Amino acid sequence: MTPGTVMFHDNFLFHDGSRARKLFIILGCKDDRVLVAKTTSQNTNKSATPGCHSDDRFHNFYIEAGTGFNKDTWICLHEFYEFSSSEFSQLSSDHSIHRICNMTQQVLEELTDCAKISDDISPDQITIIE
Repeated sequence: MTPGTVMFHDNFLFHDGSRARKLFIILGCKDDRVLVAKTTSQNTNKSATPGCHSDDRFHNFYIEAGTGFNKDTWICLHEFYEFSSSEFSQLSSDHSIHRICNMTQQVLEELTDCAKISDDISPDQITIIE
C-alpha cells in the first residue's frame, strides 16, 4: 500500500453502487485507511495537457500515454474512495486487485498537491495524503 501505486481492481465499487473493472491510484495511507482516486481514459470535457486541471468541469490530473499508462489517463479528483487496510489486504489476497506500476515521486507530489486543492476532498482525507 504505497502512495503512487497504480492498481487494477476487477470489480471496483463506485459511489452509485455500480461495479466495473477500474484502474485507481493510491494517494495515501494513514492508520487503518487507504485513500484512492479512480482513473478514466475518456476525454469528455477534460484538458489534455499534463498535470493538474482544477478549472475543468471535474477536477482531474492528466497523464499522457506512455508514462506508465497505455492510454491517455485522467485521475479523477472530484471523487475519492477509502478502503480499510484490512479490506485492501483482503482484496489483494483474493487477487481482486493487483499492482500495475508505480508513479515517479515527482508525479506523485504533483498529483497529491492537485488533490489537496479539490473542492471534493475532506480535511480528514487531506491528512491521509500529507
